Amino acid sequence: MYSCDDHALKIVDIGTIKLKLHDGTICTIREVQHVEGLRKNLLSLGQLDELDCRIVVEKGIMKVIRGALVLLKEEKVTARLYMLKGETLLEGEASVASSNPSEKSTIVWHQKLGHMSEQGMKILVEHSLLLSLTKVLLPFCEYCVTSKQHRLKFNTSNSRSKEILELVHSYVWQAPVPSLGGAKYFVSFIDDYFRRCWVYPIKRKAYVFPVFKVYKARMELESRKKI
Repeated sequence: MYSCDDHALKIVDIGTIKLKLHDGTICTIREVQHVEGLRKNLLSLGQLDELDCRIVVEKGIMKVIRGALVLLKEEKVTARLYMLKGETLLEGEASVASSNPSEKSTIVWHQKLGHMSEQGMKILVEHSLLLSLTKVLLPFCEYCVTSKQHRLKFNTSNSRSKEILELVHSYVWQAPVPSLGGAKYFVSFIDDYFRRCWVYPIKRKAYVFPVFKVYKARMELESRKKI
């Protein structure tokens, strides 16, 4: 292994560590390299990608997502570095952190059941439908708060455009299955006058604006109108 100044660093051991995350859950990371002389712990995005994880960076927060579950969460501390919200546990600390099986099992079942409410889980426990779980101790789940909050509706509009490109509607949606070309999202543009719809497959949401510029140039060239 080499540092940024091409200085060789020796890998003295490879093993497994446990991390206590910001929500109290314990995460196990395998094939961790112990590098002699390295003063900071680093996570390899390449290895996370090999594990079919998605890396989402937005507003100073980096999330490592696998399927529908957020595995790791990091905050930007400098211009280009993100620090994991959690701490590395020693062997003794890991056993202490997992000494409350009810809370840990509650978190696991809460995630498996699609972030079910605490009251709903208590009903299932009363009917002995959740194996090995006898008491519901659900900690604060920020993902439930952010994902289940209601969004304000758009005001109803009766306006209709009187010529082409006077009003264009756009929508971005995520496909349930990626396309053969690797596109995970689609962005659509609908001209309000002709009701003609253009759909573009994109791999990331960041490609929406470049695609819009392509759509804008093509439509303005064909119609000789301006958006």
